[in-house]
Amino acid sequence: YSDENGLAACKSATACGAGTRIKTASTTTSDAVCADCVAGRYSTGGTKECTECEAGYPNDDHTACISECSPGYVLSQDNTCVPCERGKRRSFDEAGCEYCVDGTIAPNEGTAFCDPCEPGSIPNEDKTACVPCEPGLAAAFGADACSPCDAGTYAEFGASFCAACVAPSWAERGQSGCYGCEHGYFWHDQPGAHDESAEWAEFCYECPSGVACDDSATSLSSFPVNDGYWRIAMYA
Repeated sequence: YSDENGLAACKSATACGAGTRIKTASTTTSDAVCADCVAGRYSTGGTKECTECEAGYPNDDHTACISECSPGYVLSQDNTCVPCERGKRRSFDEAGCEYCVDGTIAPNEGTAFCDPCEPGSIPNEDKTACVPCEPGLAAAFGADACSPCDAGTYAEFGASFCAACVAPSWAERGQSGCYGCEHGYFWHDQPGAHDESAEWAEFCYECPSGVACDDSATSLSSFPVNDGYWRIAMYA
């Protein structure tokens, strides 16, 4: 084409390449005008219209139609790949986004694989984050629920396992500490009787004669006295 007077030779018209379409064709006096393909369409170049992807979606530069979305993404109704929402994932050869399996989470969008929770924590309800176990409960790596500690063991906040009480201290099922004593011992619960740093086992004393010490929850202030015996005060 020639858009100027006095040219020695005509100019070469622009060729609309892949990913574009011919919006306005060239004439003897003007160049061609190209336009990018819109969402859901692609072009290999030199066409007036971009082709719609019948199955799949265009690649980033709209030069070809791809039938499979990348892991973590799924094909939408308008033939574009959209990320799986938080709490879901998608790997290759799966039709849609799936919820994370028990014990795993997907904290971000566009996840291909869900991650297991660290010891001492479990997935929240929508599987988007891990939450620590409450005191008295524990969870191993990848667990879906926190389990209560057995009698004789305890767990503090965010525990991965239940620790055994040091004899003669004791804990009932699902406790955060060993706040009781084994049978035959009582819990010395007099205020100020022990330093704050004292171990739980140091609070347990062997029951004297005349006291019914057959309950692990027995304490100095509340243990029952057998018939024929008496006590002079609550902490005596």
